[in-house]
Amino acid sequence: MPRRGADTATALRPHRTSLTATPGDARRAARVALSRLSRAAGAAAASVALALLPMAGTASAQGSDGLETLLNQLTARQSANYAVLIDTSGSMETSGYYARVLQVLPRFLSSLTPQDQVCLITFSTGADVCDLVSPSQAQQKVQALPRHATGGASDFGRGFESALDGLRRGGTATSGVLLLSDAELNAPDDPEYKTFGSPGWARLRQEAGSLPGSQSLTGYGVPFGKGGDVQDVLAKVLPHVQMLDPTTDDLSSVLDKARDDTRVRQAKKAVVADAGKGVAVSWPGTDPGTPLVAGSVLHLRLTATTVSLPVRLSGLRLNGLPDGVHLTQPLPDRADLPAGQHKDYALTVASVDGSRSGWTSGQESTTGKLSVDGVVSTPLAADVKTYLGGQSTQLADRPAGDPLAVTGTVRKSLDIVRWLVAVVGFVLVVGLAIAFWRRSHPSMTGMLVAEGVTGARVEIPLQGETETNRDLSALFERGSAKVRVRSAPGWPGSRPPLRLLCQVNGQPAREATCRPDDRVLLCGIDFQYHSGQR
Repeated sequence: MPRRGADTATALRPHRTSLTATPGDARRAARVALSRLSRAAGAAAASVALALLPMAGTASAQGSDGLETLLNQLTARQSANYAVLIDTSGSMETSGYYARVLQVLPRFLSSLTPQDQVCLITFSTGADVCDLVSPSQAQQKVQALPRHATGGASDFGRGFESALDGLRRGGTATSGVLLLSDAELNAPDDPEYKTFGSPGWARLRQEAGSLPGSQSLTGYGVPFGKGGDVQDVLAKVLPHVQMLDPTTDDLSSVLDKARDDTRVRQAKKAVVADAGKGVAVSWPGTDPGTPLVAGSVLHLRLTATTVSLPVRLSGLRLNGLPDGVHLTQPLPDRADLPAGQHKDYALTVASVDGSRSGWTSGQESTTGKLSVDGVVSTPLAADVKTYLGGQSTQLADRPAGDPLAVTGTVRKSLDIVRWLVAVVGFVLVVGLAIAFWRRSHPSMTGMLVAEGVTGARVEIPLQGETETNRDLSALFERGSAKVRVRSAPGWPGSRPPLRLLCQVNGQPAREATCRPDDRVLLCGIDFQYHSGQR
C-alpha cells in the first residue's frame, strides 16, 4: 500500500532505560499501576458476575437482539465510514497483538452493512492512504496487509492525517475512527507530531471539527498491553473518545462495540432527520371533480415520507363522501408503511342512492371533498426510547395531502312541511310589519279647529288619513299661513297625537304636538284637537 512519510527503520521501538526518572516516566508508571489494580478488581468482580450469568444471560440476549433489530431497520438506508488505524510498530509483532488484529479484521468487516465504507491504515513512521471501499473490498485488502509488524516508530499524527483526509472525501455524516495500538507516541523524525506540543495536532483537531457530522465524530481506542498513549492521542484529535477493553480473548466483540456505537449514532440521526414527517395522501389517476356513479373506482395512495422510520396510520378513515354514496368495502382501520414506501387502495363505489327533501322535486348535483384522516405514529417508538437513550420520535400527527373534489347526484322530493313553515313564517312577518307600520303611522280622526286672533275659525276634518295640509290665510287680515298635520306614533285603535307644522308669511316653520281633546298655541293660532267630530 502507498504510505505517507518514509519507513526508515524496521527494528523494534527502543525502550527507555535511563536511570533518571522524568515526569513522563512517573505518569506512565502511574498508569501501569492503575491498570494492574483495575485488572485485580476486575478478576474479583468476574467471579461475582459468573454466578449471575444464568439469570442475566437471557435478558442480555433479548436486549442485544432488540437493539440489533432496531439498528437494522433504522440504518438500512444509511451508511457509515470507518477508518481503522493499525499500529505496525515492532512491539505489536513481538506481543502477538498484530497477529490477533489480522485474525479478527475479516469478521469485523463482514459484520458491516453493504452501504458502509472502510479504509485500513497501517502506520509506523508513515501511514497508508485512506481509500474508502466497501466491506467486501476491504476484506480483500486485509490479505494485502503486511504479514508482520516491523515498524520502528509510532507516528500517530500521520495515521490520523490519512484517516481524516479519507473521511472528508467520503462525505458521510456518521464516521468512526478505530485505533489499535500498544504504543506510546514515538515520532522522533517528524517535527509536526514529535510531541503532543507539536503544531500538527492543532491542525488535525481543526480538520476533524470541519468534517461532515463532526459533532458526533467518535474515536474508539483499543489499547493493547499497557495501552501507551492511545487515549491521549484520540482526545488530542477527536471530540468524542471511547476506550474499549481488549483484554478479553474475543477481540471481535471489542470491535463490535465500536460498530454498534457507530450504528447507534446513525440511528439517532435517522430519527432526528424524520422529525415532522409522516404520511402523504394522493389520488393517482383520479381527476378532481370526478363524478361518482355505481362501479366507479377511486385510487388512493398512502406514502410514508420518512427515510428511516416505518409509519403506522391508525384509525384510518375516509371523510367527505357525498350523501348517499357508499363503497363496496371501507378502508382498513390501520395501515403500516415501510419507510419511503407506499400502499395503494382501490375504492369502488357500490351505490349512489342519495335523496333529500327540498323546495322542488327532481335531481340535484352534489359535491364532496374526500380526505383521509387518522393518527400517525411509528411502531418503533418504544424501542427507540428504550435503546437510544430515551430519544423520542416526533412525526407529524395527521396525514397530509390535498382533498379530492368529487361530484354526485341526489334525488329531491317536495318537502310539504318546509313549505308550510315558510308560509306561516311569511304571514307572521307581514303581519308584524303591518302592525309596526300602523303603530308608526296611525290614522287621524276627529276635528282640528284653528282660530285666529280676530276670531276667524278654520275647521279641518280628520277622516282616516295620516297627513293633511290646509291653508290658514283666512285667519289673518294680511299675509299667508298654512299648516301640515301628521299623526304621531301610537297604538292601533287609540287616538294618536297630532304633529303640527305651521308657517306664516314664509318665515321658518314651527312645530308642536297636540294631544287629543287638548289645545296648543302655534304661530299666533289657537289649535284645538277634538277627538270626536263637531
